[in-house]
Amino acid sequence: MHRLVAASWLLDAVQLAAMAAWAGVACWAAFWGITVGGAIICAIFGLAFARGWNRQARDPSLTVPHLAIWSALILACGAASPEVAVLSLSAVFLVFGFAGLRLTPAQMLPCWVVVSIGIALVVMTASVPLTLPSATPLQAALSVLWITAVLGRCALLGLYGARARLRLGQRTRELDEATGRLEQLAMHDPLTGVLNRGAINLALASALDDVARGERAVSIVMIDLDHFKRINDEFGHAVGDEVLRRFVDIVAGITRPDDRIGRYGGEEFLLLLPETAAREESAQVAGRLLSRMLAYPWDVIAPGLAVSASFGVATARPGDTLTGLVGRADDRLYRAKREGRGRVCAEDAPAVRVEPAPMGAAPMASLASSSIRTPDRAGS
Repeated sequence: MHRLVAASWLLDAVQLAAMAAWAGVACWAAFWGITVGGAIICAIFGLAFARGWNRQARDPSLTVPHLAIWSALILACGAASPEVAVLSLSAVFLVFGFAGLRLTPAQMLPCWVVVSIGIALVVMTASVPLTLPSATPLQAALSVLWITAVLGRCALLGLYGARARLRLGQRTRELDEATGRLEQLAMHDPLTGVLNRGAINLALASALDDVARGERAVSIVMIDLDHFKRINDEFGHAVGDEVLRRFVDIVAGITRPDDRIGRYGGEEFLLLLPETAAREESAQVAGRLLSRMLAYPWDVIAPGLAVSASFGVATARPGDTLTGLVGRADDRLYRAKREGRGRVCAEDAPAVRVEPAPMGAAPMASLASSSIRTPDRAGS
């Protein structure tokens, strides 16, 4: 920005010199004012940027000082040489154009008022009528070149602003993408891609608010993969990680779009089932999931591998807290584990052992009445 301002100042100085030396316009006062004053201003601001003094200001570009000092110099030159005042005052448009890229409306408004008053004083106190120098063909040609140069700088300024907006838009998109990645990391388990414990708790807390307002029912299923430490010990942690990912795939194949699954611990998951009021419904979903797990060809991951899980089901009641609801589901889960694992245990009901159902086939008869009708995902 500073280099563009300095180049604009040099161009004005050259044009004033041409007017005074070749076209016979009495504008030496304006020439020396612009030349000497502009050189001093550029040197001061250049030194400020080089030494880093601008970083101590709230506006590192020093836009307001630039606007104030250059506007004052231009007005003074216009008053000293009214023969070229119309041309020299056109530089004010450029000064405000540069400033408009950086200033807020609240900053720009008082500057506009003050400089407008200064222009009015120059016009009203001029000793001769303010016109474009055009008494001779050379004066007219130089005036046209001056206006053309102003238009060219305005166009350059517009391109500069467009480039700045383009870069700003690109930075904004990059920031949005980075924010999205951070949100993904903050809310999701990096291994399985499902919600992490904090995120599933937030979803459950929101669902409990809906229950408290009587807007909808919700049930949860606590799931613990049986003997998972033994899987890691016998087959290795890489196989254990793959088991967790395949388990999530199976869950995605039988749940509805509004259902949520979160990794609650190492091999423990919480399945959130909105709009599920009766424990029989949520128990049927859990049974269907266990049936699919038992039928899944785990030995494709590692020969001899078999995976089952235990399920604890609880349905929210008005006034339930997150801790209370999760605690009840945990109690059912540990009852299922005590009674032999590979079972579904719902509130006020004994643990039920589930038999495997063929992949892609309907679940066993005791689960056939499930109210959750979702297509199986291919490959689940």
